[in-house]
Formats: sequence, structure tokens, C-alpha cells
Amino acid sequence: MFLQQTIAMKLSLKFVFFIIVIVANKVSCSLIREKRLSHGKDAEKNAWPSQVLILTGDEYYRTCGGSIISESWVLTAAHCVRTNEGRDPMTYKLVFGEYNRQKEDGTEVRRNIAK
Repeated sequence: MFLQQTIAMKLSLKFVFFIIVIVANKVSCSLIREKRLSHGKDAEKNAWPSQVLILTGDEYYRTCGGSIISESWVLTAAHCVRTNEGRDPMTYKLVFGEYNRQKEDGTEVRRNIAK
């Protein structure tokens, strides 16, 4: 009896794993299959209101992007704010509403990082 239960359990687990693999292969929301974008198009003005440009350095060159996740928080990748390279995140600037990095068009709002 115990042997039959063990075999049944193993078969059940294999079946569940098989179903998960099939379902996982069908899921494609937000998956980017290409390594780089090509033949892209310019975004419409104000199309990405939660996107933030992160600037750092004395000349404030572009480093990374982030996403607004609440009224006082921006989420970005850890490599964007590494302090082991001598960068102090408190010296970064956040730019909200940037549309054209080549010119100031009045849509930008610049803020310092508070903490």
C-alpha cells in the first residue's frame, strides 16, 4: 500500500510539474525576447509619467532610470546607486517629466534625493 501511494505521489508531482512547464511557456506578458530594441519609435509626450531620469556626477550625466512607486519613493536598480565607486546617492538629481534630453522644454522637474 505504501509503495502504491509513493508511486501515485511521484506521478502526481510529475504531472503537476509538466502542467507548470506548459503554462509557463505560454505566459508572455512583459517578456522581451530580443536583447536590444531596434526600429523603435519615440514615445508620446507624457506617455510614461512614472518614469524618472537619474543624474549623477559634477556634470550630472545620465546614469539610470527609475519608476515612481509612491509620493516619496522612486525605485531603481541597485547598480544605479552603488556607493562603492565613490558615488554618494545624496548628490544625485532626479528629473521628472523629461521628454527630450536634448533641450529643456518646460516639462522637467528636478529634485534632490532626500535620503
